[in-house]
Amino acid sequence: MEIDVLNKKIQNFQKNAGNLNEKNKFKASTYMADLTEKDGQLKKARMEVLKYEEEMKKLSVMKTKLITEREAICNDMKLMEGQIAESQATLDGQKRLIFNLTSHAKNKAAPSLATT
Repeated sequence: MEIDVLNKKIQNFQKNAGNLNEKNKFKASTYMADLTEKDGQLKKARMEVLKYEEEMKKLSVMKTKLITEREAICNDMKLMEGQIAESQATLDGQKRLIFNLTSHAKNKAAPSLATT
């Protein structure tokens, strides 16, 4: 009788151990699936980071190029402003000269008109 009780205990223990083993296998496979999924997400995130880093490098180069072009354009504009100022001064001088010549010619012509 004691042997039967011990045999039943052994069978129950083996049955419980089998159930526990199955539960552990299921948990392990679930954890592995989760780890595999998270690993895939991590790889995808790393690829995105690398892509964005490459894009940032390109944008940085483009920004530097645009800054250089802007500085060159600003320098050209300053030169043009100086040239425009010179041209304006020349034009103003020529206007004064023409005005002086025309007013002087009128003054000379006025007395001769008065005598006739």
